[in-house]
Amino acid sequence: MTKRIVHLTRHPAGAEEVADLQLIYGADVEIVEVPDHWETREELQRIVNEHQPDVLSVVAGIDQYPLLTSLGIEVIRAKMARSLDGTGMVSRQFAYHER
Repeated sequence: MTKRIVHLTRHPAGAEEVADLQLIYGADVEIVEVPDHWETREELQRIVNEHQPDVLSVVAGIDQYPLLTSLGIEVIRAKMARSLDGTGMVSRQFAYHER
């Protein structure tokens, strides 16, 4: 059965992130990109009602986790590795998912 995963972040899921989600949930996943900004439970509920996900995949701080989990839907967080380039700019790349 296909798992519908709403990828709730400003940036599309990269190939490594999709591959990791497939390792966790199986090859039969549908990833729905939702770049909407949200701050409240009501905004999150609107997104959930519209897209009917099995899982929310987010890049969010741990402080937002209680709000995300309050909807009764599984949440998985993408953890990003940070590094500095030669100019001092911060670069972020997908590292792994955590539940």
